[in-house]
Amino acid sequence: TSPGRFNRAGTRTVAPEVTRHIAMSAPAAGRAAKNAAVVVGGGFVGLSSALHLQRVGFRVTLMEAGERVGGRQSASNGNAGTFAQYACIPVQRPGLWAEAPGMIVDPRGALRIAPSPHLVRMMPWALGFLAASEPDRVRKTAFALGSILRLAEDGYKGAWEHAGIDVDGPMGKYAPNDATRSHAFAARNGYILLQKDVHARGARETATLRLDASGGPERLRMEAIDQSGVLELEPSLSERAARGGAWWFEDGWFLRDPAALLDAMTDGFVANGGEIRTGSGRRRSSSSSSSSSSSSSSSSPSSSSSSSNGPSGRVTLVTSASVAGEAAGARARVVASDGSTMDAGVVVIAAGAHSAGLAR
Repeated sequence: TSPGRFNRAGTRTVAPEVTRHIAMSAPAAGRAAKNAAVVVGGGFVGLSSALHLQRVGFRVTLMEAGERVGGRQSASNGNAGTFAQYACIPVQRPGLWAEAPGMIVDPRGALRIAPSPHLVRMMPWALGFLAASEPDRVRKTAFALGSILRLAEDGYKGAWEHAGIDVDGPMGKYAPNDATRSHAFAARNGYILLQKDVHARGARETATLRLDASGGPERLRMEAIDQSGVLELEPSLSERAARGGAWWFEDGWFLRDPAALLDAMTDGFVANGGEIRTGSGRRRSSSSSSSSSSSSSSSSPSSSSSSSNGPSGRVTLVTSASVAGEAAGARARVVASDGSTMDAGVVVIAAGAHSAGLAR
């Protein structure tokens, strides 16, 4: 589930019918299990979902299979941290099936596949990928991605606000080193998408699809720039790299350090009463029942937290609630690797590639 869609349901600007849906999903007094929500996965999507659930009144437990939220194993910790509404064009494209063999054979090509018996098992996926390169499929995929990306940033804003984070404020104690403590989480420098020839027919057709799928020029600002424009924005690029020009997205931005924002969101979640369970059996929760939001990104809502040994946060199964859980308003049961269980009114599975195995 996109955090953007959930947030729009929790903000003042959302459509009335969406607001009604969230209101009906909010906890009912006296129904302990229905008041409980479990989020599986401690990346950006999981943390954002947890913070939004807190906003509408749920008591939330976050289950993280790693030793800590945002640890080295986290895909969110290792990504580029770009907020890219423009990135709605899929990798697959018309004509790719004809280009792929040459890309694989070329030792300096962008696509390298090492010989392995596993390639045989990949064939059904590869054929499906190539089938998705048909023009109609590409267009359909672009519009689907565009509809999600239009909502994503607004969705995160609600989560950051609840956690007391200003991404345009200094990272403070969350910065990776002392030299960057005064730097903002967000680097709003725009984005350049280099082209072989920005004025070529193919580039123009792709640009039109990108603009249409993103909601039009009122939602996505993009501009074709020539070699001199590219070098003015990025003087360190070579003339050869810039000679085809580029598409310039003025509103594009990225996180200077995704791990820093993950840590700030984690502290905000705990300070607002959330509980975190990790795969190493550590439990972290707020030691204060009261919390308040702060507009400073260098500090989380005012509450201290405690850490102790507890049940495992590594989830192995999400299934129907127990009879007792259903009687208390629960809809689902979460089973951890140590056999511990939790009944909850809402369960969000945000475990990335591991989600499919849990959502059965």
